[in-house]
Amino acid sequence: MSKPHSPIKELILEAKDGFPLAATLYGVPAEAGKIAVIAPALGMPRKSYSRFAQHLSKFGISVLTLDYRGFGDAGPAWRDDAKGGFTALGSLDLDAALAYANEQALHDSELLFIGHVLVRWCSEWRRTTSW
Repeated sequence: MSKPHSPIKELILEAKDGFPLAATLYGVPAEAGKIAVIAPALGMPRKSYSRFAQHLSKFGISVLTLDYRGFGDAGPAWRDDAKGGFTALGSLDLDAALAYANEQALHDSELLFIGHVLVRWCSEWRRTTSW
């Protein structure tokens, strides 16, 4: 069942080290049975996934997209505070997005993860995630 229009909310998430991460929430998690986090490919801004996120939200799935530190609206990479390398993308940036999604989801909601071109640092993220 397709829904006509879902609200879009621009957010700033904060990683554990205080780094601000630009994010977008499509849909209302309290109304959805599922919430998905889209982890973008390196160098791809979250806005590249807007049409896909809007499509999913039409089917009752809330979607959270984010810009990794140093990319998109959380960039540029030469910012003094954009430190941590690939490990920070997984252990800090993705952790912040997943924690936010988990907080927004209802107790019986499914938390989904959609990764685009995941690389080795995800193994580091998996060991250090707190949510």
